[in-house]
Amino acid sequence: MPATELWRAKLAKEFTMVENKITIINKNEIEVEAKTAQEAIKIALSKLNVKKSEVEISVLREENKGLFSMQGTKLAKVRVTKKS
Repeated sequence: MPATELWRAKLAKEFTMVENKITIINKNEIEVEAKTAQEAIKIALSKLNVKKSEVEISVLREENKGLFSMQGTKLAKVRVTKKS
């Protein structure tokens, strides 16, 4: 692969790398930021070790696609709380 293609591939990879942020509020509640709301919900369910039917889900922020519709420019944020 020519050097310019390698550089472009590396640059594209750096732009798509996004860190998820997990904030544990308490043992029954968690906030997660991820590229999409669906991804954040999956992460939260996994961390709380529950099914979707056992929680209340609040989407605090949808992802903002930004320039050229690049996904994840601004992360989606959800709060997931176990039902009492």
